[in-house]
Amino acid sequence: PVELSTMRVCNNIKKILDKNLGKAACLKETAIYKRKEHQMRWGEIVKKRSDGGFYVEIDIEEGVPITSFCPNNYVGVHERGRLTAGQRRAFHIRRIEPVLLHHTARLKVTVDRVSKTLVERLLQSKIGGKAKIRCRNRYVGQKSFVESSAFLPREVILAASRELGEHIQVRVIKTARGARS
Repeated sequence: PVELSTMRVCNNIKKILDKNLGKAACLKETAIYKRKEHQMRWGEIVKKRSDGGFYVEIDIEEGVPITSFCPNNYVGVHERGRLTAGQRRAFHIRRIEPVLLHHTARLKVTVDRVSKTLVERLLQSKIGGKAKIRCRNRYVGQKSFVESSAFLPREVILAASRELGEHIQVRVIKTARGARS
């Protein structure tokens, strides 16, 4: 016969092990995905929150969808009423961190649409990385001032402009031959 006290001890040990293994798995996942911070990813808006923020499903890696959160203050004022569930938009991965939610370790991914890096990465993705691009100033919903090491096609600039809902002014910077920037 098994005593009741030993069964309780085993259940407690199982709960503690399960909890600690969950935390370890979350920390490992965070370490893997932390390298993906400050990158641009396409995501679909899943659900809008009452405070104005929304949940976005993004693919951090190919075929691995993760639900992330975009707070209201990380969306441009010009887009706050226009973005709805089901739309597919470009997002900047702002932060990836582990959190405890109801005593369960989870991965919290925060994305935004107001970063200067989003402009740079969006243009880079359109041209395939053929030039160095730097966003010097961004007035969200108004205009972005971009410097490029090479000429950017008009279609690329217009496509990025439509995605962000703002004008993009590109200035080509010529560097001296052989000089590093």
